[in-house]
Amino acid sequence: MYKIISGKAAVYINYGEKNEYLLGILSEQQCFGELGILCHQPSIYTVVAV
Repeated sequence: MYKIISGKAAVYINYGEKNEYLLGILSEQQCFGELGILCHQPSIYTVVAV
């Protein structure tokens, strides 16, 4: 699990492909990756710093 301390991050599905889709933008104090911890599954999305 990761917490954004400063800045923003974009959350994508199919990042870098023709059909990439922006799910949203995360900002300071938001977290991501917690489902992977709980479900023991790899993430279906890619998070990129913006």
